[in-house]
Amino acid sequence: MGLSYQGYEIANLKRHSFSGEQGLGRHARLHFGIEMDVNATLLHDLTGASLSNPVPMKLYSVGGSVTVKTRKRPTVNLGHLYTDRPVWLSTSLQSRKHYLSMFVDISPEHIEALEESRNGEGGLEFTLSIAALTEHNGNIDHARESVLFSINQSDWLNVLTQIGYGDFILFEIPAPMSVAADTDYIARLRNARQDIWLGKYDEAVIACRTALACYWDAKKLAGAITASERVFCGKRNGASTDGAGARNTMSKDERFLLLYRAAKHLTDAPAHPEGRPPQPFTRSQAISVLGIVAALLSAGDLDQVVM
Repeated sequence: MGLSYQGYEIANLKRHSFSGEQGLGRHARLHFGIEMDVNATLLHDLTGASLSNPVPMKLYSVGGSVTVKTRKRPTVNLGHLYTDRPVWLSTSLQSRKHYLSMFVDISPEHIEALEESRNGEGGLEFTLSIAALTEHNGNIDHARESVLFSINQSDWLNVLTQIGYGDFILFEIPAPMSVAADTDYIARLRNARQDIWLGKYDEAVIACRTALACYWDAKKLAGAITASERVFCGKRNGASTDGAGARNTMSKDERFLLLYRAAKHLTDAPAHPEGRPPQPFTRSQAISVLGIVAALLSAGDLDQVVM
């Protein structure tokens, strides 16, 4: 693979490195490192005759575009490819190496579409279509070449961490300081996020269930949750009342506690499959569960519930 001037290869291109970082706003930036083997100045013309005054070849104005595909999705154009800094190369009497760094900025929607297509299976295949101007003795030519970046699942998951995709998948719900300090259930949510990346959707839901249980224990909410259920069913302070009337008098925090119970009931499904056919969670459902649980754990401390 090389960028050439009228059939003479100035530089051979091959993959060197791949990484990511958080870009502007919610965008991400993917970096592609390319190793260039720059050939020596041409000492003969195209007929093979020696040149008495060899003229260096020049290469500049490098740019391009990048596409990506998965095993389950056709090729998608991610956009323009840029160099980190201007490129201007000239051949010399000896060949040498040069390292080119290029990047593309992609949106959260691009990333989500890739993850939806990847579905926790395998890596990605990026194709860099690189273009440049080449020059020799005042004559200019256009050069084009493609470089393939096959990224395995492990490397792609590392890049997802680098670009902060986990923040996006959690819907950017911040955990209050009281929650962040309790690392046990926050760690469980991180495990759930990792399971989603790996396509282990039932395991992600179970991790969310464990996070809820850890939170209940840490905040001693079991009694309050049971009391809120009784009020919803028409019982307050041990006395039966009109069901609708009791529900209408429920406080904000009592209603929050009902959501905790509902979330726990939802996340019980993969852990207790008894008496029903298997009903595996899909990727979108696992993400929804993770968002629900993360939101509940971010609600902060609740006031005392009227028993």
